[in-house]
Amino acid sequence: MESEKENIMICPRCGQLNVNDASVCDSCYAPLDSETTISDIGNIDETRLSPYDISKLDKTTNSLAAGGMLLGIGSVITCCTAPFTGFYIPGILGFTGLLISLFGKKQINENPDFQGGKELATIGIVFNTLSLTGSIITIILWFLGISALQSFIEYLPHIK
Repeated sequence: MESEKENIMICPRCGQLNVNDASVCDSCYAPLDSETTISDIGNIDETRLSPYDISKLDKTTNSLAAGGMLLGIGSVITCCTAPFTGFYIPGILGFTGLLISLFGKKQINENPDFQGGKELATIGIVFNTLSLTGSIITIILWFLGISALQSFIEYLPHIK
């Protein structure tokens, strides 16, 4: 019976019973201290049962934020090479990257204790917005250039 007690640990955060070799609690995912076993249940210090400090957890980088930033960098690069790649590619990348960055930032704001990468999402939003703006300006200038060229071609026969 004593060996069974030695193989069970108590979570200092939520009080859940866990297997002795577990590194995190099965219920709240707080790190477990191997020194707190069920045989210590009468000797647990009140301070050990205080809520776990979430700020010490390692945050994971939000993948949407990272992906949005990468699409932002790609859209800016393709915006600079638009005459060779086509004017629509930076717009598609910029729009998609902007949506992904915004969703990533929303997820980070909903779970700030567990998700990191807010800076990546912000960089993605900035780059994708720049790319979209550049694409829109390029398309406007392209249409203005075509209409100016058409006006010039129509005007050519009138030149004597």
